[in-house]
Amino acid sequence: MGLLSLIARPPNLSHTSVYMQHRLFTLVGAALALPAIATAQVTPIGPFVGDHSDGFETQTAGQFDTCLVGRMFNNNGDLCSATGSATMHVTGGWGFMCSIPPHSGGRLFGSAGGPAEFLFDTDITSFGGYFGTNSWASGNPNNDFVTVTFYDRNGGQIDSVVATVTADCQYNWNGWSSTQGIASVVVTNSAFGGGFVNLDDMEISSGPTGLGTTFCTSNTNSTGQVAECSAAGSAQVAANNVTLEADDLPLMSFGFFLASQTAASTPNPGGSQGILCLGGQIGRYVGPGQIQNSGMSGSISLAIDLTSMPQPAGTTAVTAGQTWRFQAWFRDSNPTVTSNFSNGLEIMFQ
Repeated sequence: MGLLSLIARPPNLSHTSVYMQHRLFTLVGAALALPAIATAQVTPIGPFVGDHSDGFETQTAGQFDTCLVGRMFNNNGDLCSATGSATMHVTGGWGFMCSIPPHSGGRLFGSAGGPAEFLFDTDITSFGGYFGTNSWASGNPNNDFVTVTFYDRNGGQIDSVVATVTADCQYNWNGWSSTQGIASVVVTNSAFGGGFVNLDDMEISSGPTGLGTTFCTSNTNSTGQVAECSAAGSAQVAANNVTLEADDLPLMSFGFFLASQTAASTPNPGGSQGILCLGGQIGRYVGPGQIQNSGMSGSISLAIDLTSMPQPAGTTAVTAGQTWRFQAWFRDSNPTVTSNFSNGLEIMFQ
């Protein structure tokens, strides 16, 4: 049972009182724990869809609170001031050095002073979202002014990392995974007392996260389902560890993967019954062993080489900061012989 579950809110306890109890439990746990920082570390990951998502659309907006009014992540956590001050704020936009809108939807989060702390009822292993700011100090040419610190259930620090946040009111994805359970995450700006980091479209997961996000849906195939393209591995270019997979294909059907940096939505290209989600320069994985049969599982998979991505004019290497998009193309009979496509999958590489 998680810590916040143990101190469930009775009617006579205010939101602030619950938060202060949590901090007391954390401090006591930290005092009893070993002094050394835990050996587990967090590693960056690309955009993912977690067990729970939150875009601050359900929390109370327009006021400043110690903890947001309205719990986070489908009632699985809270977002509070790490210093206990009434500075947590949800709004439809925020202006200072520049004006920042929501990343999506109608709301975003920001602290009006002091670090913000995510508190989870049960341990998570992956955390991420879109980070921006309208407030920064001069002298940060490397944009290294926002730190994210991860803590375990005893209050021990797991790791502390620098987030990618640019001084221009633009959003950047930041995500991490940990081999050790994460009980809380603190986001701190180096300026303005640690506040004024804007967040939106947050994700958490307690298990493995799929690599990348879907961005386009094709049509159903002869199985009655839309084929699903997914990926596993790492968004780190240096790791060169990405495996593509396509599921829910017709049985005993030949197919292969496509790759492009451009998204599109083209219905029925060349007589296909699906939707081509890629545009621009589209590469095909049609080399030896790359055209595969789905067999009796209705699936194909391929480990790709990030140093040799197929393109019409030859191969190219992925570089950090690029977003690549993938899709599976396969034979179908629906009811006559034709072809179809999976959904589109995009991966932002780091």
